[in-house]
Amino acid sequence: MTKVPALLALCLWASTALAEEGVVETRDGKSYEGRVRLDTNLVVVANLKKELLVEIAAGEVAEVTFGSEILPEAPGGLEDGGNVLPSPWQSDDIGSLNLPGSADCLSGIFRIKNSGTNILGESDSFHFVYKAVKGNTEMVARVIGLGGKSPWAKAGLMMRENLNADARNVWLGVTAGSGGHFQSRGSYRGDTTVVQTSEMFVPYWLRLRRDGDSFSAYVSRSGRRWRKVDTVKLALPEEIFVGLAASGNNDSVLSRAMIDNLREAPVLASSSFVTQIALQSGSVLAGRVQAADSMAIQFAGPLPKAPVPASAVAHILFQWLPFRFSPRIKAGRPGLILSTGEFVEGEFKGIENGRITISSVLFGLRSYDIFNETMAAILRAPLNPKADCDIITRDGSLWRGTDLRVGRNEVVIEESSLGKKHLPVYELKEIRRRK
Repeated sequence: MTKVPALLALCLWASTALAEEGVVETRDGKSYEGRVRLDTNLVVVANLKKELLVEIAAGEVAEVTFGSEILPEAPGGLEDGGNVLPSPWQSDDIGSLNLPGSADCLSGIFRIKNSGTNILGESDSFHFVYKAVKGNTEMVARVIGLGGKSPWAKAGLMMRENLNADARNVWLGVTAGSGGHFQSRGSYRGDTTVVQTSEMFVPYWLRLRRDGDSFSAYVSRSGRRWRKVDTVKLALPEEIFVGLAASGNNDSVLSRAMIDNLREAPVLASSSFVTQIALQSGSVLAGRVQAADSMAIQFAGPLPKAPVPASAVAHILFQWLPFRFSPRIKAGRPGLILSTGEFVEGEFKGIENGRITISSVLFGLRSYDIFNETMAAILRAPLNPKADCDIITRDGSLWRGTDLRVGRNEVVIEESSLGKKHLPVYELKEIRRRK
């Protein structure tokens, strides 16, 4: 790895005209932010403001993220919003707080001030932006800012049986300096159980879902690909309070938290879910399917992807799939998982005009609406062969493979199902080497 003198960096700035904004993390733990350009077996980072030009050998790169996920702080102080929240959201202090908290929403950014001491143990002390909901629900939001003196200051999503300080609840969020937590209190005045995810930091996306007595937590760096943290069982009443919970872990000052992209509904993903084609290799291709048969899957779009051989496909997801179906996906028994949860065994025959057809031994040829009746089509079991790296593209696809090579303004990856894939830099979102 070499650093070029600042003057030369400025002189060579024009050479990065085709570069993309991003962050490069190296195997030895260093991080460089700026305009990222791929060259032959090199990753180049240029930052005009810092007068920096860095050349990093491809083998030293641990991760590359293209595009900035960090939003600038909203203008004005919290007092400027007049404590106005969009209906039906409201806010209140939960438990004993030394200084009264407040919350407002400006341009879609929720800003919360509080002097809460913690969300933990047998009783809580925090500020809550909430509303009441009945039945199954799902929330998504991104924590974009945490201000305070304590590394245990926290903010995130909460589902709670009532507004008492010692109520049963689940909470998923990020701390200022101690990673992410998924925690639950399963009994009145009971202790709180915590699952820690140390790699989380601000900004970070959160997803919390209730499905009956099951509460599941998911996290994501980009808000596109989600990793499950855990599921807990909690027998809460049908109507609960859901929303944003923040605690500064300091009762002597008002700490600040900023959260955006808050959404809540019984199901969120189906309205914006992009069909995912999961290959036996572990790669996942995102895109709208135009047509398919037993030989190949064709993508729609002004610049459609190349057809994918059906023989390389493990399964196709048409909707967000509840975790309880994971064993069926792994087993690979051919058939459909319907939106009702029913499984219909059968061999995949094709997709046409928004309907999928299977051949069932019991029922013969049957077809279903892929948008409303079908969650997933299973063609065969995944193989998940050894992979050295993951590449995430801007369309949400995940390419998994070996023998990553960096060329001039492109990367080449050996994908076990499809062979060599050439991915131009303008399509890339993130490159990760697998440990």
